[in-house]
Amino acid sequence: MTDSYITTLSQVISKITLYVPYFTITLGTVGALCNILTFSAKKLRQNPCAFYFLCSSVFDILTLLICGTLRLMVDHYQYALNQTAIFCKIRVYLTGVFPGISTACLVLATIDRCWLTSSLARWRRWSKITIAYRLVIVAIIVWLISPAHMLVFYDFYTINGVPNICSSQPGVYSTFISAFLVIWLTIIPYICMFIASIMTFSHIRASRERVMAFQQQQQQQQQREAHRRVDRHLILIMFIQVILSVILLSLRTVVIAYTYLTRDVVKDSRSRAIESFFSQFGTVVYYINYAKSFYLCTLASPLFRQVFWNQLNQFKNYITHSTRENAVVPISITAATKKRSNQDVLND
Repeated sequence: MTDSYITTLSQVISKITLYVPYFTITLGTVGALCNILTFSAKKLRQNPCAFYFLCSSVFDILTLLICGTLRLMVDHYQYALNQTAIFCKIRVYLTGVFPGISTACLVLATIDRCWLTSSLARWRRWSKITIAYRLVIVAIIVWLISPAHMLVFYDFYTINGVPNICSSQPGVYSTFISAFLVIWLTIIPYICMFIASIMTFSHIRASRERVMAFQQQQQQQQQREAHRRVDRHLILIMFIQVILSVILLSLRTVVIAYTYLTRDVVKDSRSRAIESFFSQFGTVVYYINYAKSFYLCTLASPLFRQVFWNQLNQFKNYITHSTRENAVVPISITAATKKRSNQDVLND
């Protein structure tokens, strides 16, 4: 019975880790490209929160196309490249860098909304596109440096009697990397997002009367209302993204923490099979987190849908116009050539 149960679990997770990533990578890449098209719209171009979402989408694509594809190669396609130490080191390093930068941009988006909704002018001044450019550069540098230790301490080791497993160096570093993945890569970013989201919600409630009074005193009310409408929709997108990201990443975080806490416990084959199942399933769900953004934004925000369709129509018109120009130019050249040829014949 136990052997049958273990075999079934192994077969199920093998199918999941083979087929689900194809859908995740394909749909996630298409969605992230649509996000880039939408957040680069003129209406959103100077909005710092939209810029953070734009950067997050860029690194979502890199996470899916590079990290997701490499993971699929390791799990199901035994290339010679998979068995080299340099491949092992670079793969785990990039798995820390790209998702980390994407998450950092989402953290910055939540903090930006907190600044924007503050009643204090000195905090609202931080919600600027020029500051957003600098903070994204800082985030990229931090996340290029912070996982660099993986390039040194990851290699092929024998794990639970299985040789040639790309893993962290046993001993002290194994403890460190478990804490690093759980705390630095997951808990700290999402605690920051949670706190910033709660503060944003508190600011919104506290500032309603102040905003209404401000509206009555100012000129160009219509333009300001348009900017506030954009900000409200971006705040909604931010809240939903944070909540769903926490849900999707919680399984992998729990599995990593459980593996670390029970590393010295002797486990039977059934327990190891269950642990392996949830570990691999958690990784599949982990990559879904970086494929969700566009579909979430489309469902949650009418403004996002409107801007996306406008951008798509503009892009389609641009392609159509370019195609027509390319078709007209050769015809014009041919007509002019024939005209010159006829004139040459008459002259002769």
